[in-house]
Amino acid sequence: MAKARAKRTRLERWQVLLAAAVTAVASVVVAFLGLWGDTGPSPGPSSSNSGSPSPSPSVSSSGPQTVVAIISWSERPLPPPPGKRYEFMGIARNLPSGQSYIYVIAAKSNKASGQWLASPPFVPAEDGRWKIRWDLPNPPAQARWTAVVWFESCPTGGCAGIPLPQLKEFGPDAPGVVAVATAPPISRR
Repeated sequence: MAKARAKRTRLERWQVLLAAAVTAVASVVVAFLGLWGDTGPSPGPSSSNSGSPSPSPSVSSSGPQTVVAIISWSERPLPPPPGKRYEFMGIARNLPSGQSYIYVIAAKSNKASGQWLASPPFVPAEDGRWKIRWDLPNPPAQARWTAVVWFESCPTGGCAGIPLPQLKEFGPDAPGVVAVATAPPISRR
């Protein structure tokens, strides 16, 4: 009798894990479909505070607008404390032809410094997907994470410059930034 009960308990745990996995996948699919819909990404920031990604178009005046969105993000402890590992996943559409990079930035806790934290760059895949893993030994206590698309344009030798120092100084207003999106709040359970 005890063996049958143990086997039944194991099966129930497995069923619960399977249900949780299916729910998680369904949530990501629903969020993705809600973001992109039938006609592509939404043209502007989300007006609701539902925690959905908030894409923001570029300020480009000709051609399709470059759009970036943070679909999900997570944080985990990273030894030694207070270090944290952040992982951001998203998508970008209508990237300019040439070399585009995705960065995640956040204002430093000391706003008087005028400095921004900037992640390592990521070159998006052909379909626009991107993923940034960023280890911060001293993360800000609270941050508003922002994804930016930085485009290296060198029309007649006048390039936008090296992005990292500019992003750290100007944040989303840095030269070469063509699209910006703010991360949804992290869900705490």
